[in-house]
Amino acid sequence: MNKKIKDKKVSEIMKTDLITATEDMTIKDLKALFDRYDYNAFPVVRGKAMVGIVTKMDLFKTFSTGMRLTRSGYFNLWANKVGDIMRRSVVFVHPDDSISKVIDYMVEFKLRSVPVIKGKELVGIVSRSDLVPHMVVEEE
Repeated sequence: MNKKIKDKKVSEIMKTDLITATEDMTIKDLKALFDRYDYNAFPVVRGKAMVGIVTKMDLFKTFSTGMRLTRSGYFNLWANKVGDIMRRSVVFVHPDDSISKVIDYMVEFKLRSVPVIKGKELVGIVSRSDLVPHMVVEEE
């Protein structure tokens, strides 16, 4: 990793125009978000505070479990809430953290994106595609 990327802060590359889910959003509405945006996960917020994250895999698991339980109950899952399936334990970074910390987390936890938190407030998100332009190989 070159020196430039180690010196850059998360706040320099994070996206701040966020698409989020809420705990009381239905699974049907969540699916519509996944259909509309090419994201793997959405932060779940209460007001401006991040309370969890929900991924496509969480959605798949919900439908897989429902389909195994009862074929007739499958469509009833649409009415369930995001708060029922979201992950409450979330790996995150702060705006002043280094970009290398984000990369380390992505590798260690196999993440595609990492939320950025200031206090308890969700202020941004960094995805793999945000990082790639900053991975420049320099001659020594």
